[in-house]
Amino acid sequence: MITFVTSYLFYENHQHISDEFSIENLIALCRSDLPLIVFVYDDCEYWIRQKLLDNHIEIPILIPIQKTNLEIWRLIYKHDDITLPQNRNHEKDTREHLWKTHVAIELVNMAIQQNPFDTRHFAWIHYSMPYIARNPFMYRYLCDLCNMNLRENFLILPGCINKAIESPSRDDICWRFSGGFLLGDSGSISEFYDLYLREFDRFLRTYRKLVWEVNFYAYLEGFCHDEWKVIWYPGNHDDSIIAEIPPECFVRCLSDSGSAKLVEYANMLEIPGFYPTSASYLQYYDTAAEKTMHYLNIRYVNYWLYPNGYYRYPSTDHVIENKNVLCELDADLMPIASSYRIMENALDLPIFEEAYSRGLEDLRLYEIDGKIKCSATNLNHVDGSGRSRIIVADYCVDIGSIKNGVIVQPPCETWCEKNWIPIVYQGEECFVYKWSPFQIGKIDGSGLEIVCEMDLKCPLFRHVRGSSVFAHEDQGRCLGVVHFSEEGSPRKYYHMLIEMEEGIPIHYSQPFCFQTLSVEFCIGFAVDSSRYIFWISRMDRDPAMVIVPRCEILCNNNVY
Repeated sequence: MITFVTSYLFYENHQHISDEFSIENLIALCRSDLPLIVFVYDDCEYWIRQKLLDNHIEIPILIPIQKTNLEIWRLIYKHDDITLPQNRNHEKDTREHLWKTHVAIELVNMAIQQNPFDTRHFAWIHYSMPYIARNPFMYRYLCDLCNMNLRENFLILPGCINKAIESPSRDDICWRFSGGFLLGDSGSISEFYDLYLREFDRFLRTYRKLVWEVNFYAYLEGFCHDEWKVIWYPGNHDDSIIAEIPPECFVRCLSDSGSAKLVEYANMLEIPGFYPTSASYLQYYDTAAEKTMHYLNIRYVNYWLYPNGYYRYPSTDHVIENKNVLCELDADLMPIASSYRIMENALDLPIFEEAYSRGLEDLRLYEIDGKIKCSATNLNHVDGSGRSRIIVADYCVDIGSIKNGVIVQPPCETWCEKNWIPIVYQGEECFVYKWSPFQIGKIDGSGLEIVCEMDLKCPLFRHVRGSSVFAHEDQGRCLGVVHFSEEGSPRKYYHMLIEMEEGIPIHYSQPFCFQTLSVEFCIGFAVDSSRYIFWISRMDRDPAMVIVPRCEILCNNNVY
């Protein structure tokens, strides 16, 4: 849980120069259902409380204060000769306004001392946030974050400029940091407050100038970078200030839970020069044999991915070679050693030898009308241009071949097509094509026609890609795995469970990783009454099965 802290330090008859400062913004913020503390002047508490009641607002925790008791106010007003920035809005950027920009960290620290909601994490959210971030769903998203397990130690601040400023101006506003929002654990925030008091006093004595708080943040970053451990993230004065909160702060590592069980598959089929990687799972009832079969398609690749993100290839051609291996699993989902076989590529499609990747990548198994099929990304059967497309084919386990391949053209011209997720929508074979906007398409001739489109309001979905085929639950619902990633060396992969009803996403889980926030793929997934089963790879190799109790991953956040 997170305690949100704000303030409204104005008197009842104050004349605001802009709607940004109106109490209507505080009223909108109080409607958000956030666990909220509002600091107000002690002689203004009654009229603010009455204003909220008049608007049928459930009263947040109001804490009355006197500004003369605030350390920040005392630091500023003990100096008579402090000047203001030359290039400022002279109507707005007065001393009275500027001292209030600095008080956020002190008020959050005061909230930490009282801690009425008994939380470990706290956030400053400026009362004008509804004026800045106008999408109402952003506040639902913050409520969702309240229900997630946050990282133990961190401090994040949004900003507009993605590079540190060596010597921020004292006469012009510096937007390296945006102001208006910060989030962290109580210990990190209290350390920041101690640093702030010490360095702000030194800054005022040295420069004799009262700057904006965002300028002082930039100053601290430059001059106290060894002490101030802050995570900057891109958040402008719009919805991005909330939407871009870095998921590394609220990702959950399943291996830390103690209840997740990782099963390494020993004695896998060895193919010289190739490494087993991602696996797709299918539970299939074989009517001829009158038994339930558990199939795993394991992708084998010829390259080695290093932790720094570099690839090692067996030749200077740097060509990716892919093989697909079928394996049967027993009732405990363990490989049957005698069942391994390399699937023959019998797609009956043209071959373009100049392609930099050969074979079927990220193959996903699925069942339609009692028939096993697959979808996969491919380059060397497309056109030789380097474009990738999705191929849909029959996956013939009885003869060990992949046949009758069809290259499916996307709805619009693209360079790379990956991660289409097979799904039955309105009784027809379809594919989840995109997640932002959410699009479902069905094959019409040789192309994919979009038959369903909607906007998923949760900001996490802007970067989501498909991972696993969805597993069916009761009452027309199904569950599946999706992912999104961040640049880095190596890249960081985040996973979420998505619950869909009649093909439409309705809930999502807290983002998670399996062992470490690194290159982890998961295209195989199954459920039973008490467990989630994932088939993962690590660094494009080392496949494993991960078994997690269902109670460990709650799919309880609303998509809309």
